Amino acid sequence: GKIKHLVFAALLFILGVLSKENVITFLAVIPFAMWVFKKGSVGRIATSFGVLFSVFVIYLFTRHQIFGYIVGDKVVTDIMNNPFYGMEASEKFGSKLYTMYEYLRLSFVPHPLTHDYYPYHIPKVRVFGHWKPIMAIVMHLALIVYSIVAFKKHRVISFAIWFYIMTISIVSNFVVGVGTFMNERFIFISSMGMCLVMAYLLMKGSKKWNTNIMYGLAGVIVLLFSVKTFTRVPVWESALSLNKAAVQVSTKSARSNSFMATALFEEFKVTDDRATKLSLLKEAKIYADRALGVYPTYSNGNLMKAGIQAELYKLENDLPALLKTFTEVGSAQPQLGFLQEYCEYLNGRADGTQLINFYHDLGYNKLYLKNEYNISNRLNWAIHYLNFGYSLDNNNPKIRKALYDIYSAAGNQAKAQEYR
Repeated sequence: GKIKHLVFAALLFILGVLSKENVITFLAVIPFAMWVFKKGSVGRIATSFGVLFSVFVIYLFTRHQIFGYIVGDKVVTDIMNNPFYGMEASEKFGSKLYTMYEYLRLSFVPHPLTHDYYPYHIPKVRVFGHWKPIMAIVMHLALIVYSIVAFKKHRVISFAIWFYIMTISIVSNFVVGVGTFMNERFIFISSMGMCLVMAYLLMKGSKKWNTNIMYGLAGVIVLLFSVKTFTRVPVWESALSLNKAAVQVSTKSARSNSFMATALFEEFKVTDDRATKLSLLKEAKIYADRALGVYPTYSNGNLMKAGIQAELYKLENDLPALLKTFTEVGSAQPQLGFLQEYCEYLNGRADGTQLINFYHDLGYNKLYLKNEYNISNRLNWAIHYLNFGYSLDNNNPKIRKALYDIYSAAGNQAKAQEYR
C-alpha cells in the first residue's frame, strides 16, 4: 500500500525478466494473487498491474533495441531448434499436449529425469493417436474445474492450480515456440504451484488428523525427493557421465545420441592406449549412427560420423570403410566443411582409383540422380565433388561424362561441351 513498495516491486520485476523471460507471467500472477487473497481494492490491483506493465513495456523496448525485433518472424527449418517444423496441425497439437502431461507428471513423480527432450524423445503424436495427449486434456480440465468449484472453500489450492497454469503457459509452446519440445528446468517456477498444494494439504491434514502422521508423510516426501537429488546430481559431473545417463532415458533423441558420440570422441582424444582408443571410437560410431537413424540430415551427427571414421582410418587404414561413410555423410550433408577438407587431404595420398569411384558415386549417383534428402543446390554440390575426381584424372571417362550430364541438366551447354 506504499509507493516505495511499488517502486521496489518494479525494480525486482525488471531484474526478474532480464534474468529469465518467463517471469513475464507474473504480470498475471501478481494481480491474480492480490484478488484471490483480497490483498487490495480493485483500484490498488489495477495500479499494481499498471506499474508492472509499464516495466514490461520498458523491457520490450530494451529487447527490441538489442535484437531489432520483439518476436522473430523467421521460420526455423532445423528440427533441433524447431521440433514442430513439418508437422501437421494435429501432430503439433498432440505433441504439445504430450509434453503438458509429462510436465504435470514430473511435478509429482520426477523419474526418470533427462536433460534431453529433443526429437524424438518426445514423439510425433496426434491428439487422439496416443493416450497421453488425451490424459493431458482430462487432467488439466479437471484441475481448472476443481479450481473454480473449490474456490471459496480452498482458495490456496485454486490459486496454486492457476499459478501452475499461468507460469507454464509461456514454456508450453502454445504461446510462443521455445525451440524444443520441453525441458525439466522450464517448470522450475511452475513447480512452486504443486509444492504449495502439497504443503497446504499437509497443513490441513495436520488439523484434521494426527499431526505426527502428517509429519511422517512430509518426511517421506522430503526423503524421496532428497534421494532423487543425491542420485541425480552426480550425473552432471562431466559431459560423458551426463550424456551416458541421457541416452539411457532419451533413447530416441538424435541429440542425446550425437552428444554421447561427441563425449566418447573427446575421451578418445585424451587417451593414449591404442586398444582403448579403438574401443571408444567404435562405441562412438554406434551412437552417431543412432542419431542419424532418427534425423539423417543432422549436422552434428554427420560431423561426428565423418570425424570418427576419419580417426578410425588413421588407426586401421581401411579406405573402403572411410569412403563408404563419407558417401553416406556427403549424401545427407554435402556442405560439411570437414568432409571437403578431408577430401582435399586424401587427394594425392590415398588410392586414386578408389577415390575417383567415390567422387563419382557421391557426386553423380547420390547428389545428382538420387538426391534423397532434397538438398538445395544439389547440382552445384554434385559438380563440387566431381571436380575432386577431375583434379585427380581429368581424362577419366566416368567423371567427364558425369560433369557433361550435370552441366547439360543445368542448362550450361557451353560448359558441358568442355567435357565431351
